[in-house]
Amino acid sequence: MCNKTINFTSNELENLVREFNNCTLARHNWTHAAHLIIALWYLTNYSESEAINNIRDRIKKYNASLGIPMTKNSGYHETITMFWVKIVQQYVAIN
Repeated sequence: MCNKTINFTSNELENLVREFNNCTLARHNWTHAAHLIIALWYLTNYSESEAINNIRDRIKKYNASLGIPMTKNSGYHETITMFWVKIVQQYVAIN
């Protein structure tokens, strides 16, 4: 298991969230780590149901803005996204 720590300043976090929400985040910055950070931000700033709806809707909107097709092999995947949201929720609950 990889235990890589990623440190963000509050400004960097705000920029990541703003760029993601505005669909201006460069595609190469939309990494797995960025997905988890966005999930963490939503889960700590909204109720669980609001966070999940925002995460789902914003990822779909962001992907559409980049022209990423929604297929079986690309784009938004509900099962994978919700798996990682649950992992992040568990992290929030114990920290």
